[in-house]
Amino acid sequence: MDQPGGVYLRSATKISKEELIALQAAARMVLVAARGTLRQQLAATTPVAAKPRRLLRRAGSSAKSPPRPCAFMELKYFNGLGGFTEDGKEFVIYLGPGRQTPLPWINIMANPKFGAFVSESGAECVWGRNSQNDRLTPWFNDPISDPPGTAIYIRDDDIGVVWSPTPNRSGRRTPIVRGMVRVTQHLNTTATPSNNGCSPSCRSMMPADCRCACSGCACATIRRAGGS
Repeated sequence: MDQPGGVYLRSATKISKEELIALQAAARMVLVAARGTLRQQLAATTPVAAKPRRLLRRAGSSAKSPPRPCAFMELKYFNGLGGFTEDGKEFVIYLGPGRQTPLPWINIMANPKFGAFVSESGAECVWGRNSQNDRLTPWFNDPISDPPGTAIYIRDDDIGVVWSPTPNRSGRRTPIVRGMVRVTQHLNTTATPSNNGCSPSCRSMMPADCRCACSGCACATIRRAGGS
């Protein structure tokens, strides 16, 4: 009782409303005595939300078009995967098929009240004040697969394609199979210009005086002969 890994008994009347909401949000399951026996509550199911219509890929869509070549930059102290720009303010990493960093390469972005980090694969974690106690998004601490706690997807209803502007939307265990990707790590900013047919780019940043982390995507349509 009242030991780590044990049971903690607390009266709801002695817990503030804010603390009760936090406990319910973090709990895997909430049991209420008025809702019946334990068996009844465990057997209860929540209504299944209606799934969106299936996205059908259009024949001859630009998703099968070859990716645009990613131009290499002249980098200082290039180690085979990345190096510094001429002004020394950015570190640029090149990823592609069979081309991956040995372990996650992390860019830590923080101000006195907020913080985040982003790996070269696009996996990130966001926290407020304390990175251990106040995490806002999951962090798996897995240097092998580096699974993301959040994900950004772009959907084109016209051609029936869904993709992500980050290099590895499912973590490092999912290899990059199309084209070369350039990841740029700067002070409080990580940018991923992509080379897919729709040319999306993703930028994560940490304002110096705000309690927030910002992620945004820019997308420009590349038109080709016989389609868009």
